[in-house]
Amino acid sequence: MTSSHDVYSTQPAFPFLASSLLAPFDMRKATNNRDQHNHQTASYSSLSSSSAPTAGRSSWDLKPAFDEVCGLSTYRNESRFLFRCGNTIGFSYLKEWNTVNPDMGRDLLGQIPKRLLANYLLGLHNQPAAAAAARKSPRVYIIRPSHSSTFSPDSLLEAVLEAAAATTTATSRQAESVAALSRDQAIDLLDHVELLTIHDFAAATRAISQVSGTLYAMQQQHHRGHASPNQNDPRSHENDDDDDDEEHTTKQLPPSTVLFVIEGLDAMAENVIRNSDALRGSAVLTPALRTLTYLSRSYSSFLGIVLVHTTGLGPPPPPPSQPPPGLSASQRSQNDNGNVNRPRNNNNNNNNNNMKSAGGLYSVFSRQNDDADEPVPLLHTLLARTMDQAIDIHLLFQLRKNQALVEVVKDRTGDGLGKWCVWN
Repeated sequence: MTSSHDVYSTQPAFPFLASSLLAPFDMRKATNNRDQHNHQTASYSSLSSSSAPTAGRSSWDLKPAFDEVCGLSTYRNESRFLFRCGNTIGFSYLKEWNTVNPDMGRDLLGQIPKRLLANYLLGLHNQPAAAAAARKSPRVYIIRPSHSSTFSPDSLLEAVLEAAAATTTATSRQAESVAALSRDQAIDLLDHVELLTIHDFAAATRAISQVSGTLYAMQQQHHRGHASPNQNDPRSHENDDDDDDEEHTTKQLPPSTVLFVIEGLDAMAENVIRNSDALRGSAVLTPALRTLTYLSRSYSSFLGIVLVHTTGLGPPPPPPSQPPPGLSASQRSQNDNGNVNRPRNNNNNNNNNNMKSAGGLYSVFSRQNDDADEPVPLLHTLLARTMDQAIDIHLLFQLRKNQALVEVVKDRTGDGLGKWCVWN
């Protein structure tokens, strides 16, 4: 009996990192026990412990992941959390060419990283007094274009107040007494944020180098703090035992977690492409992305990088269905007969085949049309593919049937692929 199925015609297996198989359950369980012990000494333990069980490994809901960012300083780079240190997180939106405004999602995209940043700042507010006194340096570095208002001080203040109000409402439902965050306290939280305003891609690379030097100095300062000078001097153990205990407790604190946010790096690289070509834009973008990857790996114990894309993902724009208004009557009749559109359709078919063969990211909510089974490739340009190489966790924002959806379309180091939620 012969079979018509050809094993060599099957699709390749979905790639994944071998390092994801090296986390045994016993080590994960021991780490969880250590985290639970640390949560008992933090005032925000109730928030992180209440949201952690809801975000199980088999859960598809993405909402608990945003609530868990408040405890980033405690769990840091645990694999069971989506947002953790040591990874580069990318936020993008899907262009909708069949709507009046294809870039409608760009204005709404900024709400997601701002909510992520606000929850992180609220976690700093709920830290113990000893830890807060030892960590007064900036904890968030934001590189933003001068024409963008997404991460402006007023916008960040509003995001912190909204996140604090949502947290207070959620905890009040659980019969827990949590004081509301005042406006003055929210302004104090913004002292942890340092804004770096830029104008072009060259200024962005200089700002990245500046933050890189700051991170290196922060790491060296932490190493010097753990060093114990004058260990052999008995006089160092005689004076003021209480001060020595407090200093020892301060030295034993782990390094301060840092968020590094970059907005519009792809748009600035696109300006380079417009002035020259795609290869030059990719050539100047690759060293900057390599630097970000180096930073996320070198300071993986306390650094998380967030890239906010402003150019959009999705298929290329469709060809115009109507001829331009400047054509003559004979040319319009040829258009109506289909003599002009045939080569254009052939080119479109070639482009679609090239997109399918290139592969890349896909969304389960995006199809060629409502009845199609194949998803739409999201990476159709060299710029989009170059940017995606430096991203470990990629979140896509899109509008479907008057609802805003957030979906994890890529997760290299965890099991967050496929999680989604409705963004209100």
